Amino acid sequence: MSSIRDFYNLSLREWECLSLWAQGFTAKTIAIELGVSPRTVESYIEKIKDKTGLFSKRALVELIHKEKLINDD
Repeated sequence: MSSIRDFYNLSLREWECLSLWAQGFTAKTIAIELGVSPRTVESYIEKIKDKTGLFSKRALVELIHKEKLINDD
C-alpha cells in the first residue's frame, strides 16, 4: 500500500515539517529541530499546500491522521 506522502509526492523533509507543524510547533521551533531557517520551513509548508491542494491547517492535520491510520493497519 502506498503512503499518503508518496501519493502527494512529498519529500521526507516536507513530511517532517508537516508532521511537526500539525503537532502545533511553530516554524521557528521546527527550524531549530531540523537545522534549517524558519523561512525554509514556511516554504516547505507552502509547497505542501500546493502539492496537496489543502490550504487549511485542519485539513493538513487530518492528512497526517489518515497516514497514521493507514500505517497502523
